[in-house]
Order: sequence, then structure tokens, then C-alpha cells
Amino acid sequence: MKTITFECYMQNIRDQQARLELAGELPDLESCRNDGARRTPNKRRLLANAEARAKAAGIEPVPSKY
Repeated sequence: MKTITFECYMQNIRDQQARLELAGELPDLESCRNDGARRTPNKRRLLANAEARAKAAGIEPVPSKY
């Protein structure tokens, strides 16, 4: 197994993103999101709780479908 630093990992991600942008193949973020159709009841409760906590703290909740 190859070990890399976090900085190297992030640079690899930036390089990959730049290649995809140049090729016009960078997918829209919303199209990559899970549609939530197969969520378990526990996961739905967890997401609802996370959204409520974010709103209570005055933070924009992470978009999620539950």
C-alpha cells in the first residue's frame, strides 16, 4: 500500500478536477447526490436530527433528502 501526505492527496484531487473541467466532464454536484429513496428509518432520523441541530446553531444544513 502506498502512503501519501494529505497535501499530496488534495493536490491529486485538484489535478483530477482540473482535468475533468478541461474535458467538460465535471458532473453537477446535485446529480451526484443520493436521492434518498432507499434510506433506512435510522438514517432518515439521523439526517433530520443533523438538519435540526444545524438550524438551531444558525448554520446552513448540508443538503440531504430524507
